[in-house]
Parts: sequence; C-alpha cells; structure tokens
Amino acid sequence: MFSIDNVQESPYNYKFPTIDCKFQNTGNATAFLWQFAVNVIQAEIDFTPIPDFSYSLKNNALEIEVTNNGWGAMRDFQITINQPIINRLFSESVRQYRGTIDSGKSQTVFRLSKENAETKNFEAISKEFDRLDILPPEGTLIFDPKTGELTISQFHKFEKKLIDGIKLKPLRINWNCKDKNNIKHAGENTIRLDDIILTQAGFNRFYSTIERIPNRCFGSFFSDVTYSTIIDPNKGYHKRIYPISRTIPSGDVERFHIMVCSPMSCYLRLQFEFFVDQLKVVKSEVFDINIWNPRNSGWHKAYKDGVELSRQLDKL
Repeated sequence: MFSIDNVQESPYNYKFPTIDCKFQNTGNATAFLWQFAVNVIQAEIDFTPIPDFSYSLKNNALEIEVTNNGWGAMRDFQITINQPIINRLFSESVRQYRGTIDSGKSQTVFRLSKENAETKNFEAISKEFDRLDILPPEGTLIFDPKTGELTISQFHKFEKKLIDGIKLKPLRINWNCKDKNNIKHAGENTIRLDDIILTQAGFNRFYSTIERIPNRCFGSFFSDVTYSTIIDPNKGYHKRIYPISRTIPSGDVERFHIMVCSPMSCYLRLQFEFFVDQLKVVKSEVFDINIWNPRNSGWHKAYKDGVELSRQLDKL
C-alpha cells in the first residue's frame, strides 16, 4: 500500500514544499524500493510581480528603492507614498512615481531632501521639533523579527548626543502595475522609519547601532531522509529519474520526504513513479505545486538535484 500526503511546508527549515511519502509492505517478502521518477506534466513560470521596498540615507536625503524580485517586468509601475510629515513637506507629484522595472533590477524611485521640500511647510514643521537623543541612552538595539519591535538586550553606556528634530511614523506605499501577460496587480506596503528623524539639515539617522537577529525555524523529525529534486520550468514537459535504496520488510512501513525545488517561482503539475523490486511501478495521483522563489533569493543554490538532505537544523 502506498500513499502521498498533501504537499506541505517542510518541518526541516527547507525553502521549498515537500512531499510526504508512505509505503506499507503488505506482502510476505521484503520489498526493495530502488528508484523514483518525477513526471513533469506541466510547468509554467510565475510572472507575478514581487516589489521589495527599502530605504537609505545619503547626504541628509531619504531615498526609497524598489527591487523587482518577480520573474517578469513590472510594467506601468505606479507608486504613491504617504506619511504625515512627508505629505506636508512634499507635493503629491513628488510623492508619485511611474515607470517600468525589469526582473531582478533595482530602482531608486524617490529622493526626498530639504532642497526639494516646500520651504514654508519645512519652516512650520521645524517649530515642532523636540530635543532628541540620536543615540540610545543605554543598550544595543536589537530588531526582533517576530514582533517587528526594537528592543534593548545588552547594556552599554553611550554619551548623550542631542539634536532638535522630529521622529517619523511609518511610510505607507500604494502601488499597481501590469505583468508580462498584461495582468494587473496592486498592493499596499509599509516601511518602518524608526531610526529616521527630520532635522534642520534634512533627514538624519536616529539610532546608529542596530543588530539583527536571524529568524530561525525549528521542527521535529518525522522521517529519516529527504530527497531533493530540482525542476526547471523552462524545460516544460519532461521526466527526471533518481536512484534510491530503501528496504521495506514484510509488514513494515517506510516513510521519507521529497522536496520539490525550482530556480524560479512557478506552477508545476507532477506525478511520481516509484520502482519496487524488479517489475513493479507504483504511480501517484497527479497534483499541482506552487513554488515561490523570488528572483534575487538564491534559495535553490543551497540544494543539489538528487541529494539526500541533512536533517541537522543548525546547518540548514
């Protein structure tokens, strides 16, 4: 008897979906599972846009950058940014962008500086400035990815460095575009500006010491091995064959995982074949898998086709 569970997220901190395969030997003799094949019935690249927003400071100017991590161009890409202080300083036309960003490319879409701000509004806001410490009074700031909060975990003393300014609330981004197939996409994003303040010189950094904690995932062991398969959707319909060696005594159950990886985001329709003893071939049902692998992630580079993956979580 053979069964495949639904495609699931891996409990082993892998970046791609896994298939949970179970075999029960109901015969009287030991069975030998020596090979499996992946029939790629259909493969389509996912051209869904994946805009990634970031910010930086250069010469007291706040720059907003967009990276297209999707596998197709973001055509007729339109962005509007909103933030209470920034809205008062800059006209609506300055806070809008329109253009095309190719797959894998980055573009600085806004450069906000004192020079292109509304002078009267800047003077009015400067009267609202508070006296601020631009270094934390004590402690090293730690970014907690679980809560999105900045916390102090280690205690060190810094000399106070006071400056007149005003803190900025989060920046909200509304965007829309068309993909390669002329399908429309839209979304809303938020950039936290916790470490940015507006001063007489323009934009400045509030805290200078931020240490990021990696976001690690942990799980339990359910089977003793995971095999990796790497599918290139550019090849369309094709078949991949992998040798394995699994012995199943009479009455026993054998269980292992197969991770389905791809170098790009795609939709796959697959069927598995398992070769038992000399002549028997067990086929799975046909099922669909959606793989998300953004353009600049490099996740697939951590795996090799047909290799048994390590279960040591600290090495993944």
